[in-house]
Amino acid sequence: MDKKQIIEEGILTQYILGELDMETAQIVEELLQSDAELKRMALEIEDQFEQMGLENAIEPPETVKKGLIDKLESDSISGEQEASISSSGIPFWKSGSWRIAAGMAILFGLSSLWLYMQWQNTRSDLEGLQNQSEQLTTRLNTLEQEINTVNTKYGQVNHPDVVPLVLVGNDQLPGSKVVAYMNHNGRSVVVNTSSLPDLKNTQSYQLWADVDGEMIDMGLLESGQDLIPVRYIDRTESLNITIEPYGGSEHPTVSNLISYVKL
Repeated sequence: MDKKQIIEEGILTQYILGELDMETAQIVEELLQSDAELKRMALEIEDQFEQMGLENAIEPPETVKKGLIDKLESDSISGEQEASISSSGIPFWKSGSWRIAAGMAILFGLSSLWLYMQWQNTRSDLEGLQNQSEQLTTRLNTLEQEINTVNTKYGQVNHPDVVPLVLVGNDQLPGSKVVAYMNHNGRSVVVNTSSLPDLKNTQSYQLWADVDGEMIDMGLLESGQDLIPVRYIDRTESLNITIEPYGGSEHPTVSNLISYVKL
């Protein structure tokens, strides 16, 4: 084996990487000791491998690199006592050159670990964003339903055909006020009881329609409500509210009349 064969067949590179058998490596070492140009080429190849590893490594956080740097620095102290391939003739696996390859492998490994951690964090962030998006969609749907409800109520009291009727409390319930919104064309009635005080658990408010002197039940009223839909009665002459036993009565208790309004 001569210098030309070593160069042309890439044997010098295999030597740097530690891929030669003991016998071939020994021949190359002897040639390195006697040939200055071959020594220079060996050093250049070694430097190229080291530079390649550094340039292609993905930059990990400083905390990740610190342990590796400290280890390489400590190894370089003992490595200074060892001669390079070009001058010592010590095989690759016995020289400080193996630390370069090992350092490159560690750096690539740390970079891969760092990338995996970043991927996991990104996936977690995406899952968090997806959950936030689902929560936002739910909230938007809820708001849309609330807006539709408000618009419906607004239409019930602000329609051109709606007539507001105010029932003011008498001496039995002074200060109370109920507003009934009657739509004769739409045959609907809704009642606002927000100013009605609460009753005992054994009592209920009941709304009546007076038609030709007969009181017809329109429904029960719960205090503190914005709009309560009740029955629409044709030919109603007046609206009347009484306090009845809980659940309502078939006929009004006239002595418990608290409010009325004529149409």
